[in-house]
Amino acid sequence: MLSSIAGKCLHKVGVKPRDSRDELGRWRMFPFDPEHHLISGLIEEYSWLWIDAYSAHAEGLGCCSDTAVSFHYVSPNLMYILEYFIYQLRPYGVVPFSQRDMSRNDTGKVDP
Repeated sequence: MLSSIAGKCLHKVGVKPRDSRDELGRWRMFPFDPEHHLISGLIEEYSWLWIDAYSAHAEGLGCCSDTAVSFHYVSPNLMYILEYFIYQLRPYGVVPFSQRDMSRNDTGKVDP
């Protein structure tokens, strides 16, 4: 409902719809929670998504752009979980780029 109202407002001020998919054709904005898009088969076969979508939508791990913008129906609890996974969790052995020692030259080339 809110997306529909926002769309009408944007139309009234002259904003034209554009294709927001990434260079691989993957969606960036999603009408359901992440679970429904990332796990194949959770979106009903005759869902409005398959009928009304401007472009084809894939299901499963390859469905979503690496530069995704939004998911609808994300509960507050899931927001906390996602915040942890995105902004705090660092897999063992992976050093964030901001903490790397940039003074070392690991290329094997001599600096001029």
